[in-house]
Amino acid sequence: MISNTTAETSKTSVWRLNVVERCVISTYERDHSQSSAMLANISPILCGDLLAQAMNERYRVAAFQVTPSAHGLSAETLAKNWNIPMERAKRTLAVTTQRGIRSRPNPMVQRFKTNDRMFRYNWLTSNMFTDTLESGLKSVQQNKYAQIFVVPPNWTKAYAMKRKGDAHHCLSSLFHDIGVPEKMVMDGAKEQVQGEFRRKLKDAGCHVHVTEPHTPWSDRAELAIRELKRKT
Repeated sequence: MISNTTAETSKTSVWRLNVVERCVISTYERDHSQSSAMLANISPILCGDLLAQAMNERYRVAAFQVTPSAHGLSAETLAKNWNIPMERAKRTLAVTTQRGIRSRPNPMVQRFKTNDRMFRYNWLTSNMFTDTLESGLKSVQQNKYAQIFVVPPNWTKAYAMKRKGDAHHCLSSLFHDIGVPEKMVMDGAKEQVQGEFRRKLKDAGCHVHVTEPHTPWSDRAELAIRELKRKT
């Protein structure tokens, strides 16, 4: 008799809990819909559901597959020209950098640009820093400035010049004498980030990194200039 009463009491408690749960859910949904409607009247971005719907309608991420470019030297051509196995040709291409690959997407255009700076000079596998040294006196050749090129930890090259605007001539001499670095690090001086200096770096395929303002310690050429001034 006691067990039957306990079972009925448990069923009644469960039923009451279900009723309370449904009431709470119904109240929450009603209040949530009312608050969402009020927020939507103010601005659609305040309502999460409307915002998500608007973003899905306006912004779509397109999935695509990138296939290897058909331009450049193929493994079949390399194996035929060098008379080597196909696997060796594939491994050779995997570890070889191909620069200056030219394609013709428009068959009506028959002329290519004549720029060959990426083939004309040697390529360096290190980054290089550069900055302009200004002297208080002129030399016998009437040079007052010098473009300094530095490769850490202890390589420095200087080219004298009469004015700052001649920095691009020093860059051409560097490419001819030494080679083209992977990256050129420099400050935001106008004669370096604009004009012929920047164009020659771009044509040669050299990446450019401009340091942040007021951070001379990030440019190793600044340290080299300090040592040059102290020893001269």
